[in-house]
Amino acid sequence: IDFINDFFSAFLTKKAGEIEYDESQMLIAEEEKWKTLDREKPQTFGVYLDLLTGVRKPASDEETLAAALAEDIKMTPAAREAFAAARIVMELAGQGIAYDRIAILLHTNEDCRNYETVLDHLGIPVTTRSGKPFSDNLVYRQLEALLSLLDNPLQDIPLISLLVGPFAPQAWTGDELMETAALVLENTSKQRPFFHEKWTRLIDAEDHPLKTKAEEFSQRMENWRFLSQELSVRDLLNHIISETDYTAYLARSPYGGDYLASLDYLLDLFATENRERPGVRGALDRLQRLMEESAFEGTEGSVLLPGAVRILTRHRSKGLEWDYVILGRLDSAWERAGNRNVVVFSDKEGLSSPSISRDGMTLINNPPFQAMLQAERDRDRAEAWRRLYVAMTRAIHGLYLILPFSGEKPGDTASYQDRIARVQRATGGLGLLERTERGLIPGSVLSSLRHDADLLIAYFTARYPGFAQELLALSGSKEGVCLQKNLLPPSLDQARITNWDGLLEEVMKSREDNAEILEDDRLPTGKDQRSPQEIQELQRLLTSPIPEQEAARTPAKVTVTELQRRGLDTLSLLHQGDDAPEPVAFWDKETADMPYIMRQREADRQIRGSALGTAMHTVFQFLDIWVLQQAADEGENNYLSQLDKLEDKGLLTPGEKKAASGLAREVMAWAKSPLAGRLLETEEKSGKVYREMPFTLALPSSRLDPSFPADENTLVQGMIDLWFVEEDGQAVLVDFKTDRTGQGDARKLMTDRYGIQMAAYADAISRATGRRVKEKIIWLVRQGRPLLMD
Repeated sequence: IDFINDFFSAFLTKKAGEIEYDESQMLIAEEEKWKTLDREKPQTFGVYLDLLTGVRKPASDEETLAAALAEDIKMTPAAREAFAAARIVMELAGQGIAYDRIAILLHTNEDCRNYETVLDHLGIPVTTRSGKPFSDNLVYRQLEALLSLLDNPLQDIPLISLLVGPFAPQAWTGDELMETAALVLENTSKQRPFFHEKWTRLIDAEDHPLKTKAEEFSQRMENWRFLSQELSVRDLLNHIISETDYTAYLARSPYGGDYLASLDYLLDLFATENRERPGVRGALDRLQRLMEESAFEGTEGSVLLPGAVRILTRHRSKGLEWDYVILGRLDSAWERAGNRNVVVFSDKEGLSSPSISRDGMTLINNPPFQAMLQAERDRDRAEAWRRLYVAMTRAIHGLYLILPFSGEKPGDTASYQDRIARVQRATGGLGLLERTERGLIPGSVLSSLRHDADLLIAYFTARYPGFAQELLALSGSKEGVCLQKNLLPPSLDQARITNWDGLLEEVMKSREDNAEILEDDRLPTGKDQRSPQEIQELQRLLTSPIPEQEAARTPAKVTVTELQRRGLDTLSLLHQGDDAPEPVAFWDKETADMPYIMRQREADRQIRGSALGTAMHTVFQFLDIWVLQQAADEGENNYLSQLDKLEDKGLLTPGEKKAASGLAREVMAWAKSPLAGRLLETEEKSGKVYREMPFTLALPSSRLDPSFPADENTLVQGMIDLWFVEEDGQAVLVDFKTDRTGQGDARKLMTDRYGIQMAAYADAISRATGRRVKEKIIWLVRQGRPLLMD
């Protein structure tokens, strides 16, 4: 705690890192907690610095390693450093420390895998989450943007993310984004309109070159938004993945295997709906919790195997604690090379890009773009410091810091010499008392640092110049050299320097000497611990078929629309008699098809089928038919006036209102029809009129597919547009459809499309109310006429 407070107070200020690390932020030891820990597991507390010299980037000792290692280990910087971590683990194990009380925290999953390979080969039991998806990777971010925009289209960052990504019909370029951002909006009071407002204007523009591209993207999003009302989140994502060939896009990326694993993980996660908030919004909430709070990790004991060293990323260590923590890869850059985009967008600075030379061959940093890049670098640096703080504070008893150096002395590295010189120039004239103050390292020095190792060297140089000088001038020996206690800062317990070749020899020797200790602390194997009968029983359990396999693939819920697309006769599902027909085996893993309402001519952009379908359901739900009937010649104007009110109440968007306005004549045909008259009569006499009514039926799963268990149930769900009960006590079912029927047989076409759906709705009404549905009517909105279904 003293070391962490001293370290962070030396540089962390509001200006430099968004947090003022003063007395209000400093860690305080909770006396009772530490007394309890000491009684349970008496240990010494400490911070230990482990320096490794002679770690050459080209592996000059590959022949030595090949002879020493039985397996082929790729000697990356992380793998070399892992040998230093292995030595620390072996030393702690020799003191009787259990492996699961030790954690190694790193930057990336790739680092975790490299460490895991080395430690596992050395006989040290490890458990890691590196094989599971990292909740801040490309897949999580792209799906977050997708769900965000489906939930709320008025968002800049998700919109831009999707425009430049794989979910757009054609990816937008940086120049096209800049051209959109440069649009001047008329008739707006906003000094700085949002990007999405400018982008939306492209669709309404008469002859803008990006109009068609914007329309294609908008049409795709509206289709998916409509599907989100019909499908479960998992089925929706499966449809989108299939339509965009998203898996092939991921497979082509450098980390394709990890990204595909992340995608599979999320699809499995969304197989169950969020009960508190179903649909897209619930899925988005769940995904964001995974990303921001790492909720899917669970507790340490429930996810990580017992009896093994934990290897995790810093990000995944939040909320966990271990007795001993080893921090590695401290020389990993805060800012990865090549990760800056030409066009940059942020909430604070907006959209910016460099200037282009007159010949179009050179990008030139202009002051606003340079300021934005610097602001991004500052935010990245502040975030890196926060994660370093999280990692350091995971340790209860001991914190180990591993610092690798390529030269024979730590101070031989040219980059470190430059950083040290900067710190010495900035703090050279300070006295002992002044060196204890907060904010000791100036911002000009901090802005030149690249990683945590730089920061630690700068801290030691500024706070304890004598110790830093001794440390950086010392050569690493084969056996390892520890600085004398009187040379160490008060908050540091040990500083050891070892040469890489010596470390390798020591670790390989320790592996042989400590084989017995390592074997004792390994995960139980059952050897010499169980009777032959117990072993035989375990083998039987492990090799027996897993029970209830079919239940695992049985759907918990299916929509009526899904049944219609599959061609499943719902009447056969609901039939209760002994003479029920054979169930139709339809279930497979193909992705969701697109509803017929979507299958319009591509040229029909002004109607935009999904927007029209959604809008008209809302219109017919709230339409005042009686007023339209009384309006006579002014009926269409009254209809448009009602649309204005629906928009004012937020029930229709401007785009939906515009789409619905084009069907004023057709809606008047409905309002003046005999069927609407029967509806009004029923509403006046009994009030038994029901609009947009959802229903859920529980059916034996075996009726969906004979391979499903008969003792499992599946929910069949749907939404009935309109039904009412006339004086004879029988029900009339009405469903509004905006389909184009063409010149063919409309009855046959609509029966093929919606016969199963209408039968399901009628059966749902009958089973729920006991009433007979005497008429099943599809109202053809475009034709302005009813179609009586058989």
